[in-house]
Amino acid sequence: MLIAKLRISLTDVAIRYNKKEELGIEAGRGTVLQDGKIVRGLGTHFENQAAKERFDMLTSESNKIREKFSRRFLRSPLEGVFVINHRGEAREFVKGIPHDSGLDVSVTEFELGGLGNGLDEEEMRDWAEKVKTQLGRIPLGRAKNASVDGISALEELAKCPVLSAQTKEAVATLVTQAKANQIDRPELMRSLEILDVQMDQGILSPERHVEIAQ
Repeated sequence: MLIAKLRISLTDVAIRYNKKEELGIEAGRGTVLQDGKIVRGLGTHFENQAAKERFDMLTSESNKIREKFSRRFLRSPLEGVFVINHRGEAREFVKGIPHDSGLDVSVTEFELGGLGNGLDEEEMRDWAEKVKTQLGRIPLGRAKNASVDGISALEELAKCPVLSAQTKEAVATLVTQAKANQIDRPELMRSLEILDVQMDQGILSPERHVEIAQ
């Protein structure tokens, strides 16, 4: 099974360590010092107002990239790790997302074997429930019929190999009906809410090993 982890870091924000003489007892997060520096938190400060604004902007953009990534790929039971269909898929997806030069965006892909052997029944049910929640959170718009982008996102997630054949077929049927306007957005949302999501145990339980993809 192929998995991917997204990493985003801010590279050019003027954040400095606090000096003891710069801070008073009452100084806390957001405090503006006499020289215009702004306390960021314990131990650090923004160099000025512009640095704080740039930090906020880059953080907002970073969150949007993470949101796009989480809509595109199915979550794994591992925190911050997603399942992909083929090697290079996550990297190519991220390359297609324009972003500020102040963000360092990268994806590490792994080949993971034996995940199913390490999860008990309760953990598998918990994973399936999280996947169901993820499918239900795909933005489908506000019009009567589901948005094209939402349907496309649902279609891509349904291709994930860790889903059982029955689950894939059920989602594919919903996608086909939505594309043909045979079901509207509320009906699609209700169908996703009651969808019985199951994982493919055969895919999840190969020979146990972990290999970093170069």
